[in-house]
Amino acid sequence: MDSNYGVITSRSVKRVSLVVQLIDDLTGKNITGSNARAWIENEKPPIKKNDGFNVFLNLPEGDYEIKAEGGFYSYRTVTIRLAPNSLYPIPPECIRIEGTGAPGQTVVVYSQDKGSAYKLLADVKKGTDTVGIYHDDSVNIEGKLLKMIASGGKGEFIRVSSVTNKEKSEYLLSEKLKGDYPKVGTIIVPAFRVAADSSGKFTIILKNSFSGDSQITCESGEGTKAKSKTFPVGDSKYIKLEL
Repeated sequence: MDSNYGVITSRSVKRVSLVVQLIDDLTGKNITGSNARAWIENEKPPIKKNDGFNVFLNLPEGDYEIKAEGGFYSYRTVTIRLAPNSLYPIPPECIRIEGTGAPGQTVVVYSQDKGSAYKLLADVKKGTDTVGIYHDDSVNIEGKLLKMIASGGKGEFIRVSSVTNKEKSEYLLSEKLKGDYPKVGTIIVPAFRVAADSSGKFTIILKNSFSGDSQITCESGEGTKAKSKTFPVGDSKYIKLEL
């Protein structure tokens, strides 16, 4: 090529969307080598690292079913949810929440609006990892982060791992419950968790299915550094937070 024009090069920018770590259930160690693999149907295979991590690139926002198997291991399927980031095109029925906190700080947003809450189907005790949750048939909560809140305000975050009985709407949780929850007075609400970037900025996008007088709670930090802020939703499409 003529030196007056230089050299034309092309560069593709790849975005890490999801990293899957496969762990030997017996030893608790990472599974390395070719003994096991993870994949998503109809998506490009992940980049497999020497330390056992499987890196998926350029996945759009949505729900994904991660499949894993290997010569020494049983087959398993897990549903993973990818949350929108600041580049996500926001639908008109959604709220965009932007804020600033400490770099790497975890931020969780949820609403105690009873109109959009799910219901507990039976009393549950501390140490239980299977819960009956009533919700609309059009809603898929597998892989979803939720907050269970009793009438007195006590609550905890739970992650739905998989459905154990679809007819009875029973779900397996990723961890055992830390407290007791009665059917009457307990609500279960969707929660949205992100981590602030290296400059402390974060973005959360959620559907505005709340009533006009609803409030959103934002929690950040842990232990003595934990913070909580509650603010009205109203007709807002954009909310700015400082933690």
